[in-house]
Amino acid sequence: MRKKDKYRYLYPIYNEMSKREFSKTCRKIKNGFRNLEEEEIIEGIGHSQIQIYRYEGQKIGVYNDETIDAVYVCSDVELDEILGVNSIY
Repeated sequence: MRKKDKYRYLYPIYNEMSKREFSKTCRKIKNGFRNLEEEEIIEGIGHSQIQIYRYEGQKIGVYNDETIDAVYVCSDVELDEILGVNSIY
């Protein structure tokens, strides 16, 4: 996560980089909201992926991060029930 990105919630999803877990997490978020705006997936260095969503002016980012070797979600929106995971902050 870049320093300038300050989210209210951080959700650890999977402790390894995984396209399957990334896609599954994106699907949960899409199914959990109406009127969700979806940006193009950003393909980063290596095989990293970032999916950004906007919901009522708030940002949700799903990261499949090669550098950290993990899948995680950073969000301005509380997603505990949608993801089935508690935020670590």
